[in-house]
Amino acid sequence: MATVTEDIKDKIVILGATGPSGLQLVQQALAQGYQATALVRNPKKLEHIENKNLQVIQCDIMNPMKLAKHMTNHTAVLSALGYPGLSIWPITFYEDSIKSIVLAMRNANIKRFIGITSTYSKYQSIYPFMIRYLIRPIISRTLDSMFNMEQYLEKECQDLEYTIIRPPGLTNNSIIEQEVKVCENDYYFPDQSTVISIPRANVARFMLDILKDNKYIRQVIVILDGPQSAYEDDIYPYLKWEKSFLAAQLTLNTPILGICLGVQLLANVIGGHSHLGKYGYELGYVQYELTAEEKYDLILSKVFEKQQNRPLFIMHHRDSFDLPPNATILAYTTNNYIAAFRFGSAYRAQFHSEATFSEFNEWIQQTRTDELELYENINIDKILYQAEACEIQAEESRRLFFDIWWNSIQKKE
Repeated sequence: MATVTEDIKDKIVILGATGPSGLQLVQQALAQGYQATALVRNPKKLEHIENKNLQVIQCDIMNPMKLAKHMTNHTAVLSALGYPGLSIWPITFYEDSIKSIVLAMRNANIKRFIGITSTYSKYQSIYPFMIRYLIRPIISRTLDSMFNMEQYLEKECQDLEYTIIRPPGLTNNSIIEQEVKVCENDYYFPDQSTVISIPRANVARFMLDILKDNKYIRQVIVILDGPQSAYEDDIYPYLKWEKSFLAAQLTLNTPILGICLGVQLLANVIGGHSHLGKYGYELGYVQYELTAEEKYDLILSKVFEKQQNRPLFIMHHRDSFDLPPNATILAYTTNNYIAAFRFGSAYRAQFHSEATFSEFNEWIQQTRTDELELYENINIDKILYQAEACEIQAEESRRLFFDIWWNSIQKKE
């Protein structure tokens, strides 16, 4: 990092300071004693913050010369810039803005940059089906622009000390007092032990934590907060928000597909009770038995029919739940766990219809490290061997399940 004088070592520039993530950055930076300069379009949005260490300046981020003027005598730039809304047309906001920011930083002799993009900014065929075909297409224009920004930094900015953070879905929940999971230079696939959202406050704190840490220089990292069960509201307060969100969507009759933890969250919302399972860990490919009601549901039954009653979906859980009132059980496992149920517009599957063998193997290895005692009397190597051997058939099961479920909700709309 460039050598700086003592009086400017704690002066930072914050971009996107008026947005929800940027506001967290401003507040936490000031609390930690930084002198912060917020370069914004509308200074009035920060008038409510009165602090002698905060300077708010109106500035166009697409004008590198003006940016450079206000960046002089600062040591780092932290960006929480975001593009508002969705677009059906290609957008270039992220690659255009980073080029302007980089030019300004070079003119102002600043080396350190920390910015935010998003999980799944880079398309990969190994993504779970749900990410590839349901979620990513909705926000693909934004993600593509984020990816172009990342590529520009990687290929054109080796003179800078940059770190890009790819968080999952951002929430406005209070900060969670636990370490974030960090995956360097790779993409992390959330499972039932990893939520797909994180408070903006945690992301802001992480950005400030690594500001002076050379560990993540010129790297892209994914951060996620950690393991939980649906009944651990006291430990993980954000679960209450997620349950409230589910309840609201049910009242709107929004189609919902829940997987593993999602099953247990929904069960809690509609009057059921989640708890540690009575029959131990359920791992790998297990057998399923349809109930009589599933004959009229025509989702799993079609998958069973097309695969000669032998569909393959991965199980990786030890939590279970009691069936909520007015919910319909669609399938059991041979271990007597509820495998799937329906409640109104919500379809919940305890099995992982989105997970590939490589993801399952990754979960197993992580759990082996963290919770070895949970695997007593379980032949993990045998389970992994069988799962890998069945991957081709399992891929067909995943495709069929999502295709049939997706078609079912299209017909109802």
